[in-house]
Amino acid sequence: TPKAAEHYWYPIATSDEVSETPIGTKLLDHRLAVVRIEGHATVFDDLCVHRGSPLSKGWVDGENLVCCYHGWHYNRQGQCVRIPQRPPDAPIPSKAQVPTYPVL
Repeated sequence: TPKAAEHYWYPIATSDEVSETPIGTKLLDHRLAVVRIEGHATVFDDLCVHRGSPLSKGWVDGENLVCCYHGWHYNRQGQCVRIPQRPPDAPIPSKAQVPTYPVL
């Protein structure tokens, strides 16, 4: 079953394919965004929690992946660290987080 298969490692990209330009891929019918941030390959669910835009259409800004739709910034752990439409001192809801996955 797919649930049982989730606990194994699968190749989704080679190291030379992963750059600061995000790429979208699928694994077990699950959309993923693969990107290199500060030299580290990082895998996110390919879905911004704000409006459901694909993060694979975004870009890297420093140490964050930026959503192409409203510019939400996610760190390598998937936590939203900046919402441009809010004042800089406004708290960011803890549920504003995208699942990330370990990389070998």
